[in-house]
Amino acid sequence: MSRRGQMGIIDFARAVRELWQERRDELEGRADEILKELRSRAPSGGGDIDPYVIQRAAEALAISYDEVNGGFGSAPKFPTPHNLMFLVLNYFRTGDANSLRMARETLRTIRWRGGIFDQVGHGFHRYSTDQAWVIPHFEKMLYDQAMLMMAYSWAYWASGDNDLKETIYEVDGFLQREMKGPGYYFTAIDADSEGQEGEVLHMELGGIEVHSGGSEYADFASTFSVREEGNYLEEATGRNTGRNILFSLSPLQRDGRIEGGWRRKLLEAREKRVRPATDDKALTDNNALLAAAYLMAFRATSDTVFRDRGLEIISAIDRYMVKGGVLMHSYRDGEASVPAFLDDYAYLSLALLMAYESTMETAFLDRLVRTVEEMNGLFWDSNGGGFFRSREGQGNLVRMKEAYDGAVPSGNSVASYVLAALYSLTGREEYADMASRALGCFRAEIERGGRSTTALP
Repeated sequence: MSRRGQMGIIDFARAVRELWQERRDELEGRADEILKELRSRAPSGGGDIDPYVIQRAAEALAISYDEVNGGFGSAPKFPTPHNLMFLVLNYFRTGDANSLRMARETLRTIRWRGGIFDQVGHGFHRYSTDQAWVIPHFEKMLYDQAMLMMAYSWAYWASGDNDLKETIYEVDGFLQREMKGPGYYFTAIDADSEGQEGEVLHMELGGIEVHSGGSEYADFASTFSVREEGNYLEEATGRNTGRNILFSLSPLQRDGRIEGGWRRKLLEAREKRVRPATDDKALTDNNALLAAAYLMAFRATSDTVFRDRGLEIISAIDRYMVKGGVLMHSYRDGEASVPAFLDDYAYLSLALLMAYESTMETAFLDRLVRTVEEMNGLFWDSNGGGFFRSREGQGNLVRMKEAYDGAVPSGNSVASYVLAALYSLTGREEYADMASRALGCFRAEIERGGRSTTALP
């Protein structure tokens, strides 16, 4: 013991060693009991889900909707694309115009007003640190681009709003310029450069004036809230940094001169700065999700460029993310590593489903069935229903199952959707039964979840 009667790390290590040497059998028995108890708590419910759960989820979103700024709740604020897609789907199901309104207004706001969208380089930052979408956390994640591209595609399909369609192309342009590798796409672009968050994205007044041209400067500064003293406050201290983030607190007056000339010049200036680091590994789940997003964009716009991009990603997954016939989770520097998890299989299955629906080529349907069967064999819980996140023996004491939809939909959400769709395509009853059991497994969570399980079918 230490002088104050508290156990230090060396004392603790000695005590653990003594317990292990003297009472090993007892400790191992208690560990087995704890693991058994934890495993027994895995979701395994059943029964029919309350048919009003979808209506209640839509009502929960409406209650938390920010009528001033769009989106849901307060700071920090995430776009939560799966919630927006749920609202669009609810509009298709019920004709509820308010659901479509909330989704459309949010998507327009975060693109045309908020700093969460990079007004110069395009693409979406991770989230907003304030309620009005003005001050972003500057990191850019591949999965956010994929989910938001999908949300914009769904909302454009439902509304015909060409501004939403334009955003799909802008996100694509950013991805092609800054996140694409040899067929696959990189994982993330860091928030920091030169030791400061968002350094490459911050604008100083003089630099803007020089690069945008004097005759355009007044309109540009007025449109995007540029201030001589700066408009960007340091998050931790509230101190004015003297720098500007481009955003607009009023609806943009669309002006080709402002949106074209100044953006081109500022982008050229940005390219001369030290760039943030790029996480250049490729993740199967992220890339499969982007493939599905591109194929959704094709269905919404009929632009074959998007179809081809989605199919190219699927080919890249086959080429880079398969090792010895086994689907892997990660690829970098010529090496695929870590056997794939549920999310990898579920998202790849979704991409293959979208590929079949976009091309009607039976090869994609055959590949989809094989992938789903492999996913079922590796992750399906034959006792309680639903899917485990990891395969047997993949480094986890307890195999977890979850339906919570966070930054991306859960593997169970996507797998259930694919199984239901595959039943419709093949007529095989076992797929319908598995989809039903997967949903039933999370019945309690779904019925109380509101916004947390909106990606489940």
